[in-house]
Amino acid sequence: MRKSKIILAAGLSALCALSFFGCAPEAAGSSSAQSNADDNVMVLYCPHSMDFYAPIVDEFEQRYNISVKIVNAGTMEFLDRISLEQDDPQGDVLWGGTISTVSTRSYLFENYVSPNDAFFPPEYRNTEGNMTRFTYILSVLMVNTDLIGGTEVTGYQSLLDPRLKGRIAAAAPTKTSSGKEQLVNMLYAMGEGDPSKGWDYVAKLCRNLDGKLLDSS
Repeated sequence: MRKSKIILAAGLSALCALSFFGCAPEAAGSSSAQSNADDNVMVLYCPHSMDFYAPIVDEFEQRYNISVKIVNAGTMEFLDRISLEQDDPQGDVLWGGTISTVSTRSYLFENYVSPNDAFFPPEYRNTEGNMTRFTYILSVLMVNTDLIGGTEVTGYQSLLDPRLKGRIAAAAPTKTSSGKEQLVNMLYAMGEGDPSKGWDYVAKLCRNLDGKLLDSS
């Protein structure tokens, strides 16, 4: 299915979104040496867990008789990979990322408006021309009640508790779009609406993370 430029669509979210890219039609006069097998296989760049994507991919394969090859990695890694593959795309669809993350590299993606775009709420429609929203996801804090003991976590400020040093799992904002969105949330929340005032909190949190950042959310 891979032919020329990539198409992008992104998820319904102010905080965390999904994005897609796909192939554009071949230009007139281009080679038609693509095999029938390639035409019936879609390469999906997907940072999501198998529990999330498997049911959707299974239904897609059954409904459209197209095989899907999953490539799993972080959103930031995919964006770098797509940038390197501009002249020879190896994927058909990127399913992952947030609008704020993928929009900075929107030049990598082909224009595409889904036929379902008209059914979306007006504020979530594809006004950019190459971002079709998919879902709405919020950033959250999850607490392991088996390990937390008597430490109470009620918000970002709680994460500075010295008892939690080295016991917090956080996704690296340079690796995953959800990690980046969590950072943005912290800056606004702890800066009381002014992100420039939230960096002091982030510096303290980094010390409490004790150098532990995850490559995937």
